[in-house]
Amino acid sequence: MIKAIKIFVISKILSLNSFSMVIVFYLMSIYPKGISNDWLTLLNFIILLAVVVLFSWLSLAMAKKWITTNDTVNIKRIKPLESTAMPTYIGLFVISLELASFDYIIAVEILFILFVLWIYFERVFYFNPMWIFFGYRFYEIESEQGNSFTFITKRTDMKNKIDIDLENLKRINNFTFLEV
Repeated sequence: MIKAIKIFVISKILSLNSFSMVIVFYLMSIYPKGISNDWLTLLNFIILLAVVVLFSWLSLAMAKKWITTNDTVNIKRIKPLESTAMPTYIGLFVISLELASFDYIIAVEILFILFVLWIYFERVFYFNPMWIFFGYRFYEIESEQGNSFTFITKRTDMKNKIDIDLENLKRINNFTFLEV
């Protein structure tokens, strides 16, 4: 029971973390001057980005430590996921920038609805562009049974590798694995 609660909490933290850059773009768009030469404004944006980077690092560390279920999967096919997930992020960034033209309450409500949808479709969207800076890559793997999973790893260029040992997998949810 405690294990299931931990995994649930971690999965929601990871969802919020992957959505956090959308919130940052919204906050940047509502600032009246945008990023200007004003050093205080620039300092605020640097602090905001530092908080997002720290949150990304902490959520990754929590997932590695708290999720204790090791798992394996037999791979039939593997392909990079970044090219599939990035258009979704770009679309969300454009939406968040356009929310500046709405009343604040309406904009926050729209962001909340987008976040709820984000959680609902979390099967794919633990994708976090910030993790790329930490050296992680995202792959879509198809098992020999025909199931598709998201695979998060520090391994590079795996698109042609079928016979790999994946014994150090942490199962975040039924569709997402994190290799440690």
